[in-house]
Amino acid sequence: MQEASNSANFIAADLAPPAEWNRGSFQVTAAAFTVLFCIVGMALWGLPFYYDFMVQQFGWTRGQVTSGNALSKLVVGPLFGFFAGWMVDRFGPRRLMLAGILMAGAALIGLGSISTLGMFYFFYMLNALGYVCGGPLPSQVLLSRWFERSRGKAMGFAYLGIGLGGAAVPWISHTLVQHFGWQAALRALGFLRAAAGEKAVSRENERLARCAR
Repeated sequence: MQEASNSANFIAADLAPPAEWNRGSFQVTAAAFTVLFCIVGMALWGLPFYYDFMVQQFGWTRGQVTSGNALSKLVVGPLFGFFAGWMVDRFGPRRLMLAGILMAGAALIGLGSISTLGMFYFFYMLNALGYVCGGPLPSQVLLSRWFERSRGKAMGFAYLGIGLGGAAVPWISHTLVQHFGWQAALRALGFLRAAAGEKAVSRENERLARCAR
């Protein structure tokens, strides 16, 4: 009887709404969603939309333009991946997310102002560095500090930002390009990316700041 009772209690506890879902944890999850929308969604799906414009305006080959993504992963990933992990442990995910957001926003603004292939590669590297510092790594660490039983649900919701960002950014880019041209559109996306991500992280209350650090 005792064993059956313990089993029933375990099942009931597993099905019970987790107490860890509260206002603070919702804010954290929403912030992670927004940051992943801005950094990953815009990076993975936003930049390829502009490749043809760069080829046409600057006379670069498509191979030169698409190689920016591959080179940035080969250089930035191995060199800064472990370092970013150390930075999260040393300074906390919140500060690293803010730094990554600013770098990612500056990268798009820079890519909207380029005139040489060297500048293109430089800002693509900066974009990759912003992804490493402000993307999935600090988001996962931040959520893991707020959630235990519901960690998978929280991360699943946050990662929806990647897919929704990928779906929304081409449409946003198309509208901006039609009205302002591709370079102004990229700069506008950069400002939007930095402002939205920074606001999402900075709006967290004092409790979040203490926990993240």
